[in-house]
Amino acid sequence: MSGGLGGRLVAAWHRRRGRVWQGPGRGLRIEPGPSNPDYADGSNEPPVQEVLARLLTPGATFLDVGANVGFFSALAARLVGPRGRVVAFEPVPANADLVARNAAANGLGNVEVVRAAVSDRCGRGRLVLAGHAGGASLDSVAAPPDPVGEIEVDLVTLDAWLAARPEVRPDVVKIDVEGAEPEVLDGMVGVVARHRPLLVVEYDAAAAADAEAKAAAGRGRLEELGYHVQRLPDAYPGIAWHVIHLLAEPQPGVGPTVDDSAADT
Repeated sequence: MSGGLGGRLVAAWHRRRGRVWQGPGRGLRIEPGPSNPDYADGSNEPPVQEVLARLLTPGATFLDVGANVGFFSALAARLVGPRGRVVAFEPVPANADLVARNAAANGLGNVEVVRAAVSDRCGRGRLVLAGHAGGASLDSVAAPPDPVGEIEVDLVTLDAWLAARPEVRPDVVKIDVEGAEPEVLDGMVGVVARHRPLLVVEYDAAAAADAEAKAAAGRGRLEELGYHVQRLPDAYPGIAWHVIHLLAEPQPGVGPTVDDSAADT
């Protein structure tokens, strides 16, 4: 048995067993809930998985900003090992529950779930929920194409959150926040100045031109912050929605200098 049919049968068998069967996350137990079923078999965003597998080493600290159901949090937690740390920021309650359950199902005690949306200010905000479990967005940024309701959520900046948790020193940060990427970056300038983490940032839109424009603006901002930016291979070549991932690596001796008081914003 070979080819496409064989691959589909293997994938179905592993789904029944509840384990990822391919990629860097092979062997993980992932409950995707109503989110992308590709999380369950490990075929979700292969370029992002591969870059995290390359960047994350034992003992490292990973921030998963917009963690969805926690696939990347679980993958990262396994990569960094028990001496490492993963902090997953996820404002949608059902998704945050799944992040915690998926970490527990894999015996990963190094995952901390923060039930808040990351932005450029602290306080409270309105989150517009979407029919797609991973599509919720802050109402101050953009409405999802399939809104199904709103909830009030806590807002945090990475600068303020990390100022209160000085033992957390991020090495890699993944940002996937449905249009709020500029706000997240504006709220972590102090983190960039102090820690110079590697960044993986997603930009997406229904129209290719809009996705390209978002990514171009994001690249410009990342370069202002002292990063060398490269575009990762297409993670979703077969769908109509357009998704772009940027990998930002800090340039030695280049970047912002920020007074620690900026963390209080």
